Amino acid sequence: MAAYVTLLYQQQAYSDMEKAEKKGINILKAEGDLLEKFREFIKPDLEFIPKFYADEYKIDVSRTQQLTANMSKLIEKWNGLVGDIETADQLAELCWNVSVHSTA
Repeated sequence: MAAYVTLLYQQQAYSDMEKAEKKGINILKAEGDLLEKFREFIKPDLEFIPKFYADEYKIDVSRTQQLTANMSKLIEKWNGLVGDIETADQLAELCWNVSVHSTA
């Protein structure tokens, strides 16, 4: 069920983009260079946020830095894994296989 809802959400986003384009709305698509510049732009945030949460919520800063690094790795991993997914069944199978064969 979670895979179905996740895929439906993404399909709706694609559908909305197509409808917008058909209405003449200019949709800008980020090129690889812009995506790389964005990644560089957010690097200071990835350093600031763990320190902020450590100070704000009295959490060990090394732990918040570790959690941030883990989340970044998971996002990168899953971006690569879901690239060719087209159906809810494929996504469910991927989620099952990753959860069974991996700790992250």
